[in-house]
Amino acid sequence: MVRWGGAPSGKTGVTGKKECISVKLPAKSAGTYVDSVAMRRGMACEAFTVAAMDGVATMQAMDPSGTKQSKDAHQSRNTLMLSHGTARSYWLTLDPNRPDAAVPTADIPLQRSSGTPATLRGLNANYRGFGSGPLEFLVVDANARRMKNGIVCHSCTSELPAGSFRKFHDGLYIVSPELCFLQMARSLTLSQLVELGINLCGKYYIDPATNKVEPRAPVATAATLKRYLERVDSRTGGVAKAKRALQWVVDDSASPKETQMEMLFGLPLRYGGYGFGNAVMNYDVFPRSRKRLAEQGYYSIDACWINKGSGAEYYGEEEHQDHVHDRRRLDAIKALGWNVVVVDKQRLYSPAAFETAAQQLAEFMKHRIRRSDSWRGRMLALRRDLGLID
Repeated sequence: MVRWGGAPSGKTGVTGKKECISVKLPAKSAGTYVDSVAMRRGMACEAFTVAAMDGVATMQAMDPSGTKQSKDAHQSRNTLMLSHGTARSYWLTLDPNRPDAAVPTADIPLQRSSGTPATLRGLNANYRGFGSGPLEFLVVDANARRMKNGIVCHSCTSELPAGSFRKFHDGLYIVSPELCFLQMARSLTLSQLVELGINLCGKYYIDPATNKVEPRAPVATAATLKRYLERVDSRTGGVAKAKRALQWVVDDSASPKETQMEMLFGLPLRYGGYGFGNAVMNYDVFPRSRKRLAEQGYYSIDACWINKGSGAEYYGEEEHQDHVHDRRRLDAIKALGWNVVVVDKQRLYSPAAFETAAQQLAEFMKHRIRRSDSWRGRMLALRRDLGLID
């Protein structure tokens, strides 16, 4: 039986203004500093130069005399492979336009990993996108697993498919979004894993510096997750759960709240949802021959059940401040034959208010919600998993 080893993945959420390590250095400054991050993590203390404090891999190792180490010496050291919760935070907060973003590679870094990382050479552990939890690494040797001094090491003894890693530079890698999804199946609930999958397949990221939602191309799709899981050894820990969660992963959500709204409406009753099935996210409705009914070329519906002619819109506080425009937009969508319910923050967070929205949507769909006595408990558990209830 092939299993992922290691201590439980640390919590590495992307909400809130948090930094991985509170080391105060001037932004975009240059100079030589003592690697206090390594000291705090109980690792070898070295000096490094800082090119840009918001970079992923801006540290250049120096020997005690102050001269930069040779490339051969650098490559001869342990290969660092960021994984699990650290990778999760990275992929959820990644601006793909960053010049130092990890890129696809045919390398198999596991073959060069000799055990627990001896230093953080080549890694900027202050990078906000790594999250607020401990740094998590993947290693080959099961004896190298540990959780201490801000470092968590997980062992992997299985052969991983091509495309399992992304590369920053020689000696520094991170697991791909697809492998990250599989790894997190061991520590997340099923609904949290579905949420992670939709976030990875969404058209947005959370800026780690501002905590704002920004647009981007998805780092994965439901199809790439499916193809990857099909190539993984079926005995690998987490595969069955990841495949089960993938059934409810949808593409093209445009915000975390849209994702949560879709899950509440779409997940089966046995998981605490309303059982409407997977929505098509941000579906474009074109007036075509009925242009007289519309003021613009097309309208995008946040979550849409096409065969039912119904949808749901999430109205965030920042994105929907022009109420007159929103009313005219909904009038046009309705005139084009679509029935849409609107969910705002208050409605999303209130089980009673959301129940009304679900009943309205069910009426539009001619769908009967058949719930058992245990459904309410499951609904509240789903909301807790999504952070929508205390």
